[in-house]
Parts: sequence; C-alpha cells; structure tokens
Amino acid sequence: MPDGYLWKFMYYMTEQEFEAYNAVGFVPLTTDFDVNPANTAITGSPVSSIFVENFIDNNGYTHIDTAAVFGPAQNDGTIVVSAGSGVLSEISNYYSGMTLYVTIFNTEESHAYEIDTYIYEAATGRGRFKVIGDPLTDGIINGSSAKILPTVKISGDGTGCQAIPRLKDGTIKTIEVLETGSNYNSITADVVDPKFNFTPDDPNSIDVRAVLRPVLAPKGGHNYNLIDELHCRHVLMYAYITETNNNNIGKSNTYSAVGLVKNPTFTPDPANTQITESPDIFDNRIKVTTNDYGKVEVNTLVKQVDVDNNKTFEARVHAIEASSNSIFLCSYMGPYVNEANNDISLDPTRDLINATGQRLTINTPVANNIVESRYTQRSGEVYFMEDFVPLERTETSREEYKLVLEI
Repeated sequence: MPDGYLWKFMYYMTEQEFEAYNAVGFVPLTTDFDVNPANTAITGSPVSSIFVENFIDNNGYTHIDTAAVFGPAQNDGTIVVSAGSGVLSEISNYYSGMTLYVTIFNTEESHAYEIDTYIYEAATGRGRFKVIGDPLTDGIINGSSAKILPTVKISGDGTGCQAIPRLKDGTIKTIEVLETGSNYNSITADVVDPKFNFTPDDPNSIDVRAVLRPVLAPKGGHNYNLIDELHCRHVLMYAYITETNNNNIGKSNTYSAVGLVKNPTFTPDPANTQITESPDIFDNRIKVTTNDYGKVEVNTLVKQVDVDNNKTFEARVHAIEASSNSIFLCSYMGPYVNEANNDISLDPTRDLINATGQRLTINTPVANNIVESRYTQRSGEVYFMEDFVPLERTETSREEYKLVLEI
C-alpha cells in the first residue's frame, strides 16, 4: 500500500458463513484449524516485514540495478560482473561490505551475497567480486543478472532473516524480505554505510541514513494461530429454529428469553429408554392432559395447594391444544419443594386450580397424562440469559440467534 502497509492473507469464508456469523462490529472467524498440530516448541517469530521509516528523506546510497555475470562463478567465491562502460567504480574494494544480488537466468533462482573484496579490471571494464558464500555450488552461471545494493544487516536473537533494499536515485524506498528467519523475540535492522562517497555525519552533506523498523510476525508465523494473531476475545454462538422444530418446542404463543447453558443433563427419553443423548432442541414445558382444559386461558395461572391450602405449585398456561385435551405449562420454577424423586414440585395426585378457584382434574392414569421435559431443571451452568420482546410463534416460524460473549 502507499503507506507501506502490507496485507497478509489470513483465511477465507463462504458467503453463507459470513451471513450466518456476521454481527455488527465484528468480523467472523470460522476457519477450522489446529493450533500447533505438531506440538512443537515455538520460541520466537519470523520477520513479517521491514519498513523504511524515512523512505522519502534518506539519500546517497550507491547502487547498480543493471549488471550481468560474465562467465561462471569460480571456486574461490569470485564472480565476474559486467555493468557497461564507465558504470563500475575503479576504486579497489569500493563495493566491499555491500550486497551482490544475482538471479540465475534459466531458473530465476536468486541469491544474495555479501561482497568481501572488489577489483576493477581496466582492460575489460569488468569487476571481480569475491563474495562470502559458495556461488559455484549455487549454480551462478554466465548471463545471470546482478544488482549491487547496500547491505541490510539484521541483528537479534533469532536466525535466518535476509533482506535487500529497493532503491531509486540513491534513496531506499522499500525493503524486500528474502528469508523471514525464525525464533526472533527481539530484532533490529540497519543499512550498512557504504565505504565510499557516503558522509551523512557531515553537516554539509546531503546524505541521510535510512531508518528501518522490522516487524515480527506472531509466533509461528502469520495464520499459525488466528485467535492470538487477531487478538480474539469474543465468541459468537449461532443457532436457528425452523418450522420443523415446532413439534419439539411448541408452535403457539410466545417466548421471550434465550440463554447459553454449559453441560445441562437430560433423563432418557420416556418413550424410548435407549435414547439417552442430549437433544439439540427440546420442550421445557409440562404437558398435562385434562378434560377440563376449557377452564383455563392462555397466559393465566394455575396452582396446586396442600391440605392446609398452602401453595405448593404454580405455573402459567403457555398453550392449549384442544385436539388432545391438553394444556402446556411454563414458568413453573418457583420457591416450592420438589416432589420426591423429581426435579419439579408438580404433584400428579392433586388437581390444578385456576384463578377463579375452578379445579382441573388430570386424566388418569396420570403416568400417561403428564409429560415432563427431559431437561433436569437447574442443571448445567448458565453462562448467559437474555430477555427480549416476546416473539410470536406460528406453524411456519423461523428464528435466528447470535450471542456474542466477551472473554
């Protein structure tokens, strides 16, 4: 980017995933990944990039961008370079300490070498560069292209980082990281001063040193641990209820709360004791079959009392199903003593009483006419509970929920 920012590819998602998990103020992260799958010790970071802080103001750096290798590299590390008449300096060791960057013409493979010694051959106009490394083994051959650049020195507690500068008219504009290295926790980067014709400390000189700022990638590198790299501290829970679930949660009346419960417990399905797994969608209402269903209305209260007329149970009528002579009770978790071997206080041997004192007798046998939820009341740890404007349910209702939790 114009400001030097480097975009890094992190992950991708489908349009459907984005729409499902998108929430105001948050960018979804849905990629499945295994942090450190090899279980290796990560002690540091590779280098992400190196910025030139004064990419406009630095000046005076010697460089040659167009040169060519003449003949194959020699076994003593010497590379002969031609750059055209009058281009190469005639001063011995003029380029010592700088970098010779060579790209092999038939493979496009590149190598950067620090220049040890330099000798100008007046008869041929070529330069003999003895470099630190093994260009012969690297395959440097005749016709390979070459650049002579200032050397970027990397210092730190890691190893392996290598970089070269990109220049225009003696000014270092950017730094290209050739090798990111590894295991850096602290790092500095500097451009080595050319040995000749570079006097930035002279108050009369227009030469200005480039100031570099290396940036370390997250430990393990970009995309190694997206949660840490993106500083994630929110978890979004997404779920939806469709019309196909209506038989499991009720298709009439309203509800006005949604929550997140960790490790709730469920009893086996009474219709099939072999089914013990926890359901994804379940009805927490109590279904009571009574021929007196006409004595109550939706959203009215019913109760039970003991022989001393003390209230022992109270619930709200959530729905009435005339086709099965049944009523559905909700909001029944009050300050009452549970029945023996049960997690609610409903007594199947007592009538229900409506607001006007009329009694509703539960059809017999009660074992077949009271259906409780498989959910064990008050089990699990409630992480979150939200009240909202009641939602009306119909046979074709569909609701989506997005809960954002901050860690």
